Amino acid sequence: MKEAAEIKKIIDRFQNFVLVPSLDTTTDSLPAATALFYSLKEIGKNTKLLAAKNSAIFENPGNKEKEGWTEKNFLISIKDEGAALSQLFYEKTANGLNLYLKTKGKELKKENICFKKLVPEDILVFFGIKEQKQPELQATNNDRKVLIINIDNSLDNKRYGHLNIVKPDLPISEIVFDILFSIDKALIKERVADSLLQGMVSNSSHWQNQNLAKDILWKISFLAERGEQAKEFLPKKFKNRPLSLFSRLLNKLNINKDKNLGWAILDQKDFSETSSSPKDLRLSLEILSSNDSFLKNFLIIWQREKYPALVKGIFYSSDTNLFNILVKNIKGQRKGNGILFTFQGESPEKVKDFILSATLNAQFKV
Repeated sequence: MKEAAEIKKIIDRFQNFVLVPSLDTTTDSLPAATALFYSLKEIGKNTKLLAAKNSAIFENPGNKEKEGWTEKNFLISIKDEGAALSQLFYEKTANGLNLYLKTKGKELKKENICFKKLVPEDILVFFGIKEQKQPELQATNNDRKVLIINIDNSLDNKRYGHLNIVKPDLPISEIVFDILFSIDKALIKERVADSLLQGMVSNSSHWQNQNLAKDILWKISFLAERGEQAKEFLPKKFKNRPLSLFSRLLNKLNINKDKNLGWAILDQKDFSETSSSPKDLRLSLEILSSNDSFLKNFLIIWQREKYPALVKGIFYSSDTNLFNILVKNIKGQRKGNGILFTFQGESPEKVKDFILSATLNAQFKV
């Protein structure tokens, strides 16, 4: 995400963050804001999550004076103008403090010394709010510099922020996921993962969008492995099931949009690094062949490392005509709309090319 670099600069530079989610319960603004709250809190930022009328839902604990959340800070600026500073030290007295400056060159003049009050700087982050109509925040931010980050997925958003991240195709929680993952995926810890997952699964209609569902399913797998209460938010098809292999499969999935056909080749490393076996592909098959899947046809191939080299795979299609064409060309065990096949003495790439040459040239429903 290109905006992630800008947000990283803001997070690195500023200390005070106020997060304001929309009160519209049809959006996932609150889970998205909660996730960012926990992320910022984890790295030591002064963070507030606000509801309506400027009431805090959560607030970062700690000594605000010590952490800089205060307006009692001042700056002394000294212009050089030929009076180069060579030494600086101070002495505490009964009544206050004496500051000693030694210079080289010209004499330091009184008018070259400036004393001013530091104005704290707040970052306001709005979630799912089309227009910035938050008069209750003005009292909070009197005499403070404010920078606004506007995160939304509405085409009607007025883009009122200094930084606008508006992605009409994505849940707001997924936008926040992309931001945090781009900055540092280590920011996505247990409570962050739970909040993001809760927001993303509430937008399950997005899963049926072929252009988006692959990424959404991978992100759901990623979050489910990290969350403390993640399983509570998952659809039934995900609960108490191994997700690591499914996540790896989605990373390797290629898609032909015109034919609504996806394919992936798995190797031994994919199984060993996820502590799984080909039997664990059952979950992937269930999800990809479900009624709300974004794919109507898919091919999964894997290779057994031991001699003799065997290439195994499964082809699934909801299109009867396409399925019958493939059955005529390969031998295998048929089950419903899927066929499990085995090739010996061929590479996975050659098997993939053979099957795709038959399917991609066929005329079938998309």
